[in-house]
Amino acid sequence: MERKTSETEKHDNTQQYTIKDYPKELNKKVTLLQHFKSYLEGGTDVNTIYPSTTTGTVYVKKWMRTKHAMMFRLSNKIVQVNFQDHTEIILSSEARVVT
Repeated sequence: MERKTSETEKHDNTQQYTIKDYPKELNKKVTLLQHFKSYLEGGTDVNTIYPSTTTGTVYVKKWMRTKHAMMFRLSNKIVQVNFQDHTEIILSSEARVVT
């Protein structure tokens, strides 16, 4: 998925591609994504993010790794934290829910 934004617009305009079929200019991003996927599958339990029927495809906008946890900010404004001991916390400001 490629995210496009303009200076005047604050919403994301996305295009979807498969991991096998994407434009050549996205090769560097796809390679990074494959390395990231390999790292996550190598021992960290991370919930699979599925498309939402009401808000479009949900994707990771920002992420950060510390020695204790992986944190993800998703496009639907949910924050997910996966701790090293495999516990997780999910924060939803819109629904005002902590899971």
